[in-house]
Amino acid sequence: MTPSDRNPSAQAVLFGLPATTLALMLIFLAGVDSVGTILFVGRDLGRELNPVMAWLYSQGPAPFVLIKLFITALCVQWIVRRENHPYARLASLVGLTIYIPIVGLHIVNNCVLASLT
Repeated sequence: MTPSDRNPSAQAVLFGLPATTLALMLIFLAGVDSVGTILFVGRDLGRELNPVMAWLYSQGPAPFVLIKLFITALCVQWIVRRENHPYARLASLVGLTIYIPIVGLHIVNNCVLASLT
């Protein structure tokens, strides 16, 4: 089957999810990670480990969130456009593998800290 034989209205599926659903999940997780980082670093309870993002955070929360979401959107757009490519599947798996534990840590950290105050 060649790419021209594909049904253009058929939705690509990555890990049992439509590619657009996976894309929205990754962007949502990136947004939650951004907010969690701002709350955690803003309270002087930790620091941003990525040096580039740490520099962006030093420029203010708005540039930090906007650039982070822009970069994530570019990556997600690449994944969605190449949904049938094995590297797109790998990239989406890596994105979920990174973001889900980080978001979980943000939730736990912020809930624990909220209960201590």
